Formats: sequence, C-alpha cells, structure tokens
Amino acid sequence: MASVDCTAGTASAVTFSFHYDASQLQTSYSLDIDGTLEPSDPQGDEEPLTTQQLTVIAGQSETVSFTLPISPQFSSDGYALVRASAPNDYDYVVDRTALTCPATVPAAVVTPTFSVGSVDCSGNVTVAYDATNASQDWNRIIFPSTGGFIVDDPIAKGNKDTQIINGVSPGTVLEFQFNSSGPTLDVGRVALTSSCASGGGGGGTTLTPPASTTCKGFNDVSASNPFCPDITWLIDQKIATGYADGTFKPVASVTRQAMAAFLYRYANSSTTPAACTTKPFPDVATSSPFCADIAALKASGAIAGYADGGFHPTAAVSRQATSAFLYRLANPGKTAPACTTAAFNDVPASNQFCGDINYLVSEKVTTGYSDGGFHPAEAVTRQAMAAFLHRLYTATH
Repeated sequence: MASVDCTAGTASAVTFSFHYDASQLQTSYSLDIDGTLEPSDPQGDEEPLTTQQLTVIAGQSETVSFTLPISPQFSSDGYALVRASAPNDYDYVVDRTALTCPATVPAAVVTPTFSVGSVDCSGNVTVAYDATNASQDWNRIIFPSTGGFIVDDPIAKGNKDTQIINGVSPGTVLEFQFNSSGPTLDVGRVALTSSCASGGGGGGTTLTPPASTTCKGFNDVSASNPFCPDITWLIDQKIATGYADGTFKPVASVTRQAMAAFLYRYANSSTTPAACTTKPFPDVATSSPFCADIAALKASGAIAGYADGGFHPTAAVSRQATSAFLYRLANPGKTAPACTTAAFNDVPASNQFCGDINYLVSEKVTTGYSDGGFHPAEAVTRQAMAAFLHRLYTATH
C-alpha cells in the first residue's frame, strides 16, 4: 500500500507499506518490493524510488514500511505504485495511489444580496446591492446575454448601493458574479421583465438566500453556498444524486468513473446505457456500476484510457483533464484547436490541454482563479463539476 504525506496541500512524501501473511506456508522465499512514481501523462517516464528485498518467512507475518520524498514534478500530479516480484516470476502491482492531497474546504463566504428591478420605458434597470452581512469586500461583474460585460466599482463590506444599467431590453438575462481574494463566484441569473406597459416602477426579481438553510436538502451544502444553484440544476437534471447519509460531498474529488456517469447522463438525459457485457478496459469489470457509462463514452470517443491499457477508474480527475472531457462532449469527433495563446498564467501554450481549456474560457464555462491561474493539475471537486456542466449546458443550448 502507499499513502501520501501532504505539506500545505501539496504531496511532499510517500510512504510505501507491504504486508505479508505466511502463517500457512511451509517454505520461506524472497520478494523484491519496488516503490515507483508514475506520471499522469501517459507519455511521461516513471521515476524509480527504491527497491527493498524482503524475506518471507514461513509461519510468520510482517509489515515493511519506508518513506521517501517526492520529486517536485510529482508533487501535485501522478501516482505512487508498489510492485512485488518473486524470483523467476512476473512483477505484480500491489497498490496504485494518486498523489493528491485532500481538498481544502474553503472558508465560509457570504456575498452581498441584490435585487433587480424591471426595465423602464427608457431601457434602464436598477440593481440594488446590500453588503450589510457580507463576509468581505467584493467586486461585481455582470454578463448580459446580449454579449460583453459590465464591471462596477467594488462594494465594501457593510455598505449598500445601487447601479443603473442602461440600454437593456426585457428578456435579456443578466448573469451576476462576485470576486474577491478567492475564485470568482457565480451568484445568480435574472431574466429582465418590463414595467413600461404598466407605467413603470415595481416588479423585478429579488435574489436573496432561500428560507431553507440547506441546498436541495443536503446536510453538507448550505443554501448560501455559491455552487447551490449549480448543484440544484445537476440534481434536477438527474445527472447526479446525493449519498445515503444525506450528503452531497461538495468538496470531494471526482473520480474518472464518476465523471463518466456524469457525462453520460448529461448527454443522454432520457436513456440508460446498454448493459455492460464486455470490459471496456482491463481494469473496469463488467460488474462495476459504472461499466456501462464508461463503455458508452469510449464508443463515442468522449473518453480514452492510458498507455498501459487501463482506464484507472478510481483515480481523481484533474481540472485540465476535465476540460478535455467537456470539449469532446460538446464537440463530438473533433480535436481542440491548437493553442497559441494561453488563457491562464499556469497553462503554457505547450500544455496538451491548453486548447481544451481555452474553449471553456470562450464559452464562459470557467473563469479561473483570482491569482490568474487555472490550477490545471488540481483535482476537480463535485461542486465545481456541477458548475462546469451547468455552464456548458447554458452555453450550448
């Protein structure tokens, strides 16, 4: 087995452990135990870390452990492998563990509330903001469905103010975002109505936190969670469900097999995949509840495996790999355009996922983080996946 030691959210060392139970054996023999780092990029090279010779003593059991530092290139991406081999026998992979650290649960944030009036006879609409209970100062961005964006001055914690937007029409959808020291948050979309026919004034939609303290009934997602609208949409579309304990596990990493289920349900809302009778990959059993989803997406070209022939179903999906899945889902049979200019400071144009990531930016599926980065190797969480799929649906329908 292998376990990852994390420092400040980054994998810094890996501990390899191997346990044998020879209590029923009559003869002792030797084993070579190898600890290796494997990159997530199928074209990358493995890095051998150590080889330990272990004598398996008949009639005994023992656990051998050794901890080694991780090279910088593997600190946030890749896998730790434990192999065992006996003389004149094949190597066997005993354990394969992703070099990922638990997602950091973000500090609770409270955005300002706001209300949107109706469009008057001159094509103006007033937006009122209330940051009385906000957790911090915020910047505001509005994206009209007609194109472009409107950037307003920041609103300070504890303040109230209004903004008048000119030249808008009833039916226009305004998408509101707030950003501060953390990532940009989508906080709501409002379809404008008209007050002109009735002489002006009144009406509009007020966006305030729902009366319920939970989102869609999940006991680990508050109604004020900025991803609540996306999670609600995901559940309403029957793309995802919660867990038996009443949780959604919003900051849990999405595995490759769970991603396959999300993508299949997104693309095939009214059908279920055909029964899985043949393994789509050597490491995906036909008895797996995800086998049919994985097989269907492999057949469509939306997903592919690794150079070792496997799919690695329980490995966490990175944000950059997610961008490739979403591009293929939205553009069947196509390859993302070559990348000449990177959209983020941590995604060079040479990155194999750069074109896919730029596509998500162009469709407003992602805006990245406030530090100007995309954090490509970071595992995508369930709540972020909800947002990606919701925005992709909005962009393509």
